[in-house]
Parts: sequence; structure tokens; C-alpha cells
Amino acid sequence: LFPVSTVRRLLPIQGEVRSQGNEDRLTGVFGDESWQELQHEPAQLPMFPEHFPDLDRVATDPGVAAIVNLYLSKLETVFAQVTPEPRTLRNSKNSPMYEFMFAAGNPKGAPIAVKIADHLLTKL
Repeated sequence: LFPVSTVRRLLPIQGEVRSQGNEDRLTGVFGDESWQELQHEPAQLPMFPEHFPDLDRVATDPGVAAIVNLYLSKLETVFAQVTPEPRTLRNSKNSPMYEFMFAAGNPKGAPIAVKIADHLLTKL
């Protein structure tokens, strides 16, 4: 059960880390500093640049999919097999809160365990 909404809130905006504590938390979640590629990056000009002289660009959101894909790639380096499609658990406003994933550590039983888990995740 991966708290994607929490990780999304901890990500820095426009390349600035909000606090050292958040940076340490993100490094702890992902196991290294690969989360830094998920930072909000300046991507587009503001609609009325004359009203915002100090704002070069508007920050873009890396999105839930990028966060989940990075976390899944980290799981794949540790476990024998991981379900390819996690299940998104949303709140009453349809915002993604958690990603439900399954990883099997035993290489011998991983294929059947992941097959069963993948079936259950798609039927939830």
C-alpha cells in the first residue's frame, strides 16, 4: 500500500526542497535520490507574462503515474516479481490516495503468486 498522495505533497516545487526533513523522507521512501527526477519543473510560460515579471514559467506536476512507475521500478530491483498494474485507491473526490501493489520475494513461487494477485487487483 503506497501512499502516493503523501509522496506527491512532499515533492518540491520548481526545484526547491521544502525542508531537509522532506528530502530525507523521500530518500527513505525510494531508497535513494532518484525521486529528484520527479520534481516539478518549469515547463510553460504564464498566460500573461507582463503581470508576472518574476515568474519565468509555471510548474508542472510530474503526475501520479510517474511517481508510481518510479516506485514500481524500485520494487522490481528488490523482489523476484511485481504485479505490472497496481490498483489505485481514491477518495470521495476521486483523487488518488494510495496505490495497492503486490510483490513476491520467493523466485520459485513468484509467478503464480503474482498471477493471483494481479487477478485480485483487477477485480477490486
